[in-house]
Amino acid sequence: DNIILNINQSVLEVWEAEEDQYTGEHISTLLPEIEKKENGQYLGDFFNMDAEQKILGDREEVYIINTKGKKTDVTMLMLEPSLGLRKHLTVFLQRKDL
Repeated sequence: DNIILNINQSVLEVWEAEEDQYTGEHISTLLPEIEKKENGQYLGDFFNMDAEQKILGDREEVYIINTKGKKTDVTMLMLEPSLGLRKHLTVFLQRKDL
């Protein structure tokens, strides 16, 4: 259903968010659709259960737009574990400046 089930403190730091306002919300609250794309690949374009092509199991260089509206480059690793008929996307992120 594209609902965020869990978000950890490290991700909140990457987004420069003061508190978790995302758990239980639709993924678009964290990764809204953006019209003006920056150079590179936007994470929101990949993090969608309905997307036919996902980059699974490989590290990719992408960017997010943090809560202050600033582009932040991150490395992502996306996995798609299944539990019965339910599919989940799990993304591990690392800021590139670390």
